[in-house]
Amino acid sequence: MSSSAPKVSVIMPVINGAEYLNAALDSVLAQDYDDFEVVCVNDGSTDGSLALLASFDDPRIRIISQVSQGVAAARNTGVHFARGQYIAFIDWHDRWLKNKLSSHIAHLDSSPRVGASYGPSLFIDKQGQLTGLGQFPRLYDIGLREVVCQNLVENDSAAVVRRATLNKLNACSPVHESGRICYFDETLRDAVKLDFWLKIALYSGSKLEGVSIPTTHVRNSTGKLSISLAEQYASWQHVMTKYRASHPARVSRWFSLAHAYQLRRLALNASQTGETRLAFAYLFKAVFTNWRMVAETPGKTLLVAASVCLSVLPKRVYRFFEARATKRLAKKQLAV
Repeated sequence: MSSSAPKVSVIMPVINGAEYLNAALDSVLAQDYDDFEVVCVNDGSTDGSLALLASFDDPRIRIISQVSQGVAAARNTGVHFARGQYIAFIDWHDRWLKNKLSSHIAHLDSSPRVGASYGPSLFIDKQGQLTGLGQFPRLYDIGLREVVCQNLVENDSAAVVRRATLNKLNACSPVHESGRICYFDETLRDAVKLDFWLKIALYSGSKLEGVSIPTTHVRNSTGKLSISLAEQYASWQHVMTKYRASHPARVSRWFSLAHAYQLRRLALNASQTGETRLAFAYLFKAVFTNWRMVAETPGKTLLVAASVCLSVLPKRVYRFFEARATKRLAKKQLAV
């Protein structure tokens, strides 16, 4: 590898990722923008991922191994060793389209006040086929409200962040005993993305903006770590409480609305896992926590309510209706 620093460092945590690793790395190496390095952090994999990484004969790939500490720790390690002006993230089970980096680098180069660039993503199944669904976040005029209420950057493979933006977070990010800065909170069981983007929104002074074209494929079912709804809720409350304490006026303004949106997400998760009583409890609490959630997104709220009501049916029947609804939603998204 050249001794000069690349413009972009691509951070890829790898945790027992042998099943999908080839597709992910191939998609990075096939980019139509080539001034980058790939920092692959092998986080205690036991499935042959390290050998698979070593089989790639490309000088742009750097491999770092550590004992198993979790995805957040792997990302922090990757950033610690990154040399680029821009930091891009991709998980081992996702993949990029070939214009991913060129789109975001052009955006950041032309918009010096933008600290992080992201964009829409499309879902793929375990076999790598498009499902017709995706994530289409708001792209402009992003404020704190969008960060806490809308799950602005909903997956970990969508964003490219300026190193200078991360440097502004050094003072508010704990330092691990290894010396790396914990931009991603390694103590959280969930809500790591919320914590990271809240930190950028509150401390960096940078704008968040997106590009309009989908350049990321997110694998919709990858066997990720499953945690209970109670743990998800507790992590969300912990993050929001922390930033209400540090920025009381700004965060408290949106806390009630953000709380309602989070409860609605939990209601949907509960309905999908067959926890019907919890699903109804979360949904009713969401509606009565802040009515504006319903007024702002009546269609989404109705879909969640339908999912909650259908969860009383036998699982096989629920999955049938879920598949039908997913197909209709996919047609609607593709038509937009």
